Amino acid sequence: MAKEFKVRFAVGSPDGPQSAIWTFFGTGKTSDVYIACRPVAKDMKVSLHESGKWRYGRTPPYAATRAAQGFADNDRAIYKWERPPEVAPGWTHAVRIIIPASDLRPRSSRLVVPSGVVWREPPRVGMASCYDVLMCRPSVPPLSVPPGELVSALGLPNGELAVILVTDGPVMPQDRIAFEECRTSVRDDGGSSCRCISYGYTETGLWLMVDLFAGDRE
Repeated sequence: MAKEFKVRFAVGSPDGPQSAIWTFFGTGKTSDVYIACRPVAKDMKVSLHESGKWRYGRTPPYAATRAAQGFADNDRAIYKWERPPEVAPGWTHAVRIIIPASDLRPRSSRLVVPSGVVWREPPRVGMASCYDVLMCRPSVPPLSVPPGELVSALGLPNGELAVILVTDGPVMPQDRIAFEECRTSVRDDGGSSCRCISYGYTETGLWLMVDLFAGDRE
């Protein structure tokens, strides 16, 4: 019988500075898998469909709310792309989530930390933790897993393996500039007390998301 799965992960600690909590999940009925950032999980998610049609878009409830409010754009998918070519025999690099050490903050007293979060020790100043989601074909030996600390490995109904790895790396000067531009944009829109997610995909089809903090909490 198909069983749904859910993996929660974050950088920091439950009672100390922390990133947003991220969730990797699926119903188990199909090999479709999803990724969401907890602050916006009710509204937005990444969908990695078994068909190879991958999406970043609105959840059904959020899309229904927008439609009821009269928004003309009824397409749930904001970005659409095809599953990219393999980066190594059997391995597809699907998503990378970047969490800079500079953007960890104490948890708001209004937020409850869910159980089962896989916490990672914060990286050093000037570094970022990078979570990589990879899809592996059934025929590929497990020993061929790319470098990185294993967070989770989940078998899917189609025989593929969904793997989450994490490594720490330096934040390059050009990235610092881009991250600050994103924070400034959110603050200018009146969102100074929230986390913000910078997103986009590379020319190779890798979907990138950066977990940033826009400003001081109230």
